Amino acid sequence: MNPRKIALSSLAAFALAGITPAVAGPAQGTELTSQADHPFYLMPKVGTLGYGADVGYRASEQIGVRGMWREFNHGFDFEAEGEDIDGDIDLGSYGAVLDYYPTGQNFRISGGLLDMSNSVGLDTTVEETVQVSGMSVERSADVDGEIEYKGVAPILSVGWHANLTERVTYDLSLGAVFGGKPDVSLRSTGGTGAGNPDIEREIDDIEDEIENHLDAVSVYPVIEFGVAYHF
Repeated sequence: MNPRKIALSSLAAFALAGITPAVAGPAQGTELTSQADHPFYLMPKVGTLGYGADVGYRASEQIGVRGMWREFNHGFDFEAEGEDIDGDIDLGSYGAVLDYYPTGQNFRISGGLLDMSNSVGLDTTVEETVQVSGMSVERSADVDGEIEYKGVAPILSVGWHANLTERVTYDLSLGAVFGGKPDVSLRSTGGTGAGNPDIEREIDDIEDEIENHLDAVSVYPVIEFGVAYHF
């Protein structure tokens, strides 16, 4: 082969070998540099727990800690024992989470505790045909009540994040809150049938149906998306 061609080929190979690391180097090190230089972050989030924010600290490549706060406000209605019931959710929760990054990169496994000391307001009107002095009479009672969650609940999740810029990342997490069994209480507050034994039994049946339904869904799914600013 022509010596000149050999020299040019060697020079080209040498140049490509030098350029490749120079191009790949910053891309591989961007996230690690960002984590080391900006370990604190504030992350607004939205998802099935409502809206809120995480404040976190990446202590090392594999360990991080977070404090979390969530709010959830929503009106809804459902049926129990043939009665239409209006519900009003106004929840506020907060907790602490430990993050473990098994590869030291984007993927994490998280576990912590979430305060679940909240209640859901309920109201309805119960109507029954009752016996008064041997006659069938229509009576109704206004009913108020609440679903109460007490104490703290474990939360487990997995998550993944990616860089948008050196200081901004987006984040997705999937998991569950193990909330346990809530307490349900209903009471008549007025109306022509308030205190009537037949109507009070109907109210007790409604309460039991709600409790049985909630006992079957004591594990609450968590799906959340967030955008974090690192500093």
